[in-house]
Amino acid sequence: GIPLADEPAILADCVKLVQSLTDVPLSIDSSIVAALESGLSVYQGKPLVNSVTGEEERLEQVLPLVKKYNAAVVA
Repeated sequence: GIPLADEPAILADCVKLVQSLTDVPLSIDSSIVAALESGLSVYQGKPLVNSVTGEEERLEQVLPLVKKYNAAVVA
């Protein structure tokens, strides 16, 4: 993470900026679940989530977002 930074806002802004410049699919990755959701919420299209590990706690946090935003997953 970035100390004292609003990572959810930063990731959302980055996703919007990149999507304004290209039509290629994006892989969204963050260790911060709130930032991941923020990026997914502004993504136009089918997102690809690259924040999934085999750790049970991480799966419990990320998989509901994958379902909510109809995302594909890189495991």
